[in-house]
Amino acid sequence: MYYGCQNDTVYRASNGSMVYVNVLSSTAGINQIVNASNQMNIYPNPNNGSFVIEPSSATKQTMQVYDVNGKLVLSQTINGKTTIDASNLNEGVYNISLQSNEGVVNKRLVIVR
Repeated sequence: MYYGCQNDTVYRASNGSMVYVNVLSSTAGINQIVNASNQMNIYPNPNNGSFVIEPSSATKQTMQVYDVNGKLVLSQTINGKTTIDASNLNEGVYNISLQSNEGVVNKRLVIVR
């Protein structure tokens, strides 16, 4: 499967200036897991700061939680189904990244109180 991008121009409506986007084809990336069996479940979602993360694999994986600004706010190594205590985090939307030797799975998490 091939995903490609092209160089493009984006116009700003407010002042008419142009922003050029240059896509480099020689950059390295992170493999995103496409196989449906290599996913994770997060529940309950939304939650009050305590949730279960259940990856499809019981191998050692790194779970990282990022706030909406991209700041890492929680990092933990997990092995299979794990209950996460994120009660110290504020209400809001967070991005969870689960990294293993097979690649990366990303999900959204919502905390409400």
